[in-house]
Amino acid sequence: MALDSSPPFDPGPGLSPWAPGHRSRVPRTGVGHLDKEICNLAIRIQLRENEPIDKALRKLKRLCANEGVYSGFKARRFYEKPSERRRRKAKERMKVIRIAQRLRSQMH
Repeated sequence: MALDSSPPFDPGPGLSPWAPGHRSRVPRTGVGHLDKEICNLAIRIQLRENEPIDKALRKLKRLCANEGVYSGFKARRFYEKPSERRRRKAKERMKVIRIAQRLRSQMH
């Protein structure tokens, strides 16, 4: 059995998985697919003088939860097909309408 000293197969520029800029070599940060409003999100917390750090962290967590940051990240962990997204949003709209009708019927 003779060893082959020929160079390995090169599919050409840009086609090799080791070529610069190839998708499989680019580290996935998880930020490229997020909405612009989430990427540009800046949350500020007003702290009083001598306020403990744990209290500031609780404020931050509460603010993030109220703004929907956690639910946005959780929703974008996996790809959602456009048809699934439309179906989910339609369900959410129907839920809001049902709640509004219930509240209106309770007030009258």
